[in-house]
Amino acid sequence: YRFDLKVDDKKNSATFNVFDKAARDFFKISCSDMILSQGTESIAAKDSIPSAISDIVNKSCLFMVDVKPNNINENVNNYIVKRMFDDPVLIGKFGASEIDD
Repeated sequence: YRFDLKVDDKKNSATFNVFDKAARDFFKISCSDMILSQGTESIAAKDSIPSAISDIVNKSCLFMVDVKPNNINENVNNYIVKRMFDDPVLIGKFGASEIDD
């Protein structure tokens, strides 16, 4: 896996880079198995996005990210995702309801 998520909370935006371990843990399936499950037509279409990935568009998720010094000192808004969560109870504990306003 490797895909980038543009994250926007109406006040700020950032790019979150999601790599293999974080994506595999979140989707509960390997990248190759996800691609194979889409069928042969989808494999042939290089621009095709698996439905499991496109399903997280406009969805609230919680991200554990790796914050580097340049994110703070140089205001770089690009982060590597360590873990992803879509559990609404867990998201609620972090005040995500304020973002939806």
